[in-house]
Order: sequence, then structure tokens, then C-alpha cells
Amino acid sequence: MIRLNRVTHQRALEVIGLPEDIGDGHRFTMTFKQVCKLLAEYLIGEDERQNEGPTVKELHTFVIKHNLQMSVIFEAYIIKPHRSDSRVTIEGARFIGVDNVEVVKDIIREYRQADEFDIDSDGTIRVWWD
Repeated sequence: MIRLNRVTHQRALEVIGLPEDIGDGHRFTMTFKQVCKLLAEYLIGEDERQNEGPTVKELHTFVIKHNLQMSVIFEAYIIKPHRSDSRVTIEGARFIGVDNVEVVKDIIREYRQADEFDIDSDGTIRVWWD
């Protein structure tokens, strides 16, 4: 786990596009590009995961393998640096507008055991880990 200090927390907020006056555990969404930037700047660890969910690296690899960079939104949270568990964690993802049946099947196979797994009427697939 990459623990954020005051400086790295501030930089993570800039990358994510959040104001400084957020709560201790603030939930937000981010794009694949923002995840890549957090990884490149060591603001989130490749091995970071939400409990039994996939690691950031596993999610990143899955998205690239299936060319979903423009079709995924990540659900995440950030913890302020005054806490010992200060970090950015991805706790879910929404796959939007995926029209390749084989890719949809792979998403279902890979993530159907998530704590929450939903397919909306518009085809959006949401996975989330508690």
C-alpha cells in the first residue's frame, strides 16, 4: 500500500480533480487515464485492492487487454493523510457501452463474484467490492 502524506495527498487530489476540503474518506469516480497518472506518480500502488477485489494492476491489465480504456469508470475513495491508512483505493468499476459480446462474457467471468455485480438496462456493467 502506498500511504499518502500531505504532499502526495495534495497531488492525488489534483490528478483526480477534487478540492482540498473533502472529508476523511471521500468517494469519487475516475477515468482510466487518471488511474494511469496515479500509477505513474506512485500515488496508488499496483498491489492496492479493496478487500477481496482485484488489485489495481489486475484491473489495469484487464482494461488494456480488452481495449476498454474509454469504456471504464472506476469507483474509488481517498483517505486524508492524518490517518494511518491514508491512500487511494479502487473499490469498483463501471463498464459502459461495451458492445463486443466476448468482452462482456469476459467481464462477467472475471468479476461476477464481486460483492455487487449489476447489469443495467442500458448494458452498463457495474462491479464493486466491499
